[in-house]
Amino acid sequence: MGKHMPGVFEVMHGECAEIPVPDPTGLLRTITELESTPERTVYVGDSPGDVRVARNAGAFAVAVAWGITQSETFMPKTPIRICLSRLPSSCCPLRGNAEDDLETR
Repeated sequence: MGKHMPGVFEVMHGECAEIPVPDPTGLLRTITELESTPERTVYVGDSPGDVRVARNAGAFAVAVAWGITQSETFMPKTPIRICLSRLPSSCCPLRGNAEDDLETR
């Protein structure tokens, strides 16, 4: 994310072998580090497991369709946002209006 969206996120962490998906422990630790709450958190991921992590933590899930999973694979009954392009504005509404690049499911 830092490579494609430099300066957009205050904190980013990768996967941790000790905490398997969909355990939300890592995400909840990051939320605490930022002195925030799950209700104010957006979790961006490229797999249905990432969506489950966000849901298990009580955060909002954004799925990216340019990763390992196509947008059709994400749980259709779970309301999430799906970014269809790599443009930074497509995932960050504060940086522009990119509704054409988003699907809601």
